[in-house]
Amino acid sequence: MTKIEIPLDIPDVKIENVGINKEGDIIITVRSTVKGTRCHKCGRKITKPHGHDQEITLRHLSILGRKVYIRIRPARYQCTHCNGNPTTTQKLQWYEPRSPHTTAYEEHVLR
Repeated sequence: MTKIEIPLDIPDVKIENVGINKEGDIIITVRSTVKGTRCHKCGRKITKPHGHDQEITLRHLSILGRKVYIRIRPARYQCTHCNGNPTTTQKLQWYEPRSPHTTAYEEHVLR
């Protein structure tokens, strides 16, 4: 069987796994390649890893007529500058927190 590769066009991620669920939807598991984030309290760049947040699944643009979902476990980082050493979940530019889909999908739907 011939392997077809289609670019994901999502910055700052590495594809970990691609699968198809029982409904025939494509599930792409990714991880961030960005190291660190900004502290939600003081705004400083923080790079001390503190695990990952819960996995989220985001609707993305369809490929060859199949629904596509992106799965990611956002990285968490700990601030060593603030009192109590709070943690902050990394935010990536291709989706909004608490949104069920990627920004590319949202733009496509709004057209």
